[in-house]
Amino acid sequence: MSKHGQRLLIVDDDPEIASLICDVADGLGYETTAVTDATEFKRRMGDDFDVIVLDLMIPDMDGFELIRFLSDNQCTASIIMVSGCDRRVLNSAGQLAEERGLRVIGTLTKPMSIGALETELSKTPAKQPAHNQAPLNRPDVNQVRQAIFGGQLRVHYQPKMNLKTGSADRVEALVRWHHPERGLLPPSMFLPTAIEANLIDALTLQVLDTALDDLRTWDRLGLPVESIALNVEAGSLSDLALPERIMDRLSVHGVSPDRLTIEVTESNVVGTLTEALEILARLRMRGVRLSIDDFGTGHSTLTQLERFPFSELKIDRSFTNGIVLSPESRAIVHSTIGLAQELGLSVVAEGV
Repeated sequence: MSKHGQRLLIVDDDPEIASLICDVADGLGYETTAVTDATEFKRRMGDDFDVIVLDLMIPDMDGFELIRFLSDNQCTASIIMVSGCDRRVLNSAGQLAEERGLRVIGTLTKPMSIGALETELSKTPAKQPAHNQAPLNRPDVNQVRQAIFGGQLRVHYQPKMNLKTGSADRVEALVRWHHPERGLLPPSMFLPTAIEANLIDALTLQVLDTALDDLRTWDRLGLPVESIALNVEAGSLSDLALPERIMDRLSVHGVSPDRLTIEVTESNVVGTLTEALEILARLRMRGVRLSIDDFGTGHSTLTQLERFPFSELKIDRSFTNGIVLSPESRAIVHSTIGLAQELGLSVVAEGV
C-alpha cells in the first residue's frame, strides 16, 4: 500500500538501523526524516509528521521520557516503537504510550527484518483531507431518547464459532444507532449519554427484547443458534429490579434462561460491587449464564472469578492478538484457558 504524501520521522541513533528504515519507508512512498538525539527530535516536533518510528534508547533522553513529551504535546502521529531491550520492556512502553493517549500501531525488536518493518509501516492509515478529520459531536440527551423510544436502534449479531463443531451456534447482540442524518453510529457515540441520562436500562431491555424475538424467529426457521449474549453496562448493575425484568422478558418470548448470557466487564462490577453481586447471583440462580468480558484487563481479576458465579470467561483481544509474536501473551492465554477449565468455565477468545 503506497503511503505517498505521508511524512515519517525516524528517531534512532544507530545509523544502520535508521538507513534500513529510510530505505523501506521510501519504497512504500513515505517522505522520511531521520534524527539521532532528543534535542533534534524536539526541534523537529513542530513539523507535521504522520508516523514516528521511535527507538527507546537514544542519547540525552530515553524512550519513556519521549513518550511523556509526545503526550504532553498532544502528538497525533501513529507511533512504531523499536528497541533492542527486553521484549517486555518494549511492551510496557507501548502500553504506557496508549495510557497517555498516544496511538501506537506496532512494536519491533532489534535486529528487525525488512518484512516485519514493512508490515508495521503498512499499518498506518491513509492520509485524509483536513475536512474529513473533524470529530463527530456526540448526540444530546433528547436525540438519544428519541433513538431509544423512536425505533432507531438496530441490533447486529457477532457470531461465536464453536471450535469443536465448526459452527456458529452462539451470537453476541451488538447495538447500533441508525441515525436519520448521520447513518449508523457505534455505541461509543450514544452509550455514555444514555448512562448519564439514566436511559441505559430502557436501552438494555429494548435490545434484549429485539434479540429474544430474533432468537425465536431463528428457531422457527430451523437455524441452529443455541444462545444469545448481551452486554450489560455498569449503570444497569445497580438496579436491583433488573433480574425480574430480564426474567419477565424471557417468559414473554418463551425463551429458556440458559439460552441467554449476560456479559459484564470487570470494571463494571467493581463500580457497583454489592448490587452487582446480588443482581448477577440472582440471574445465575434462575439459569441465566454469566460471562466475564475482557478478562485480564481489569482490577482484582481472580477475586472477581471467586466472588461472582460466572459460567463463561472471555479472553481479551489484547492477549489473543499477540499470541503469535509474544511469548508473554501466549503464556497468559494458555494459563487462562487452564484456569477456566479447572473452574468449569467455558472460554471465548476475542479477536480471533
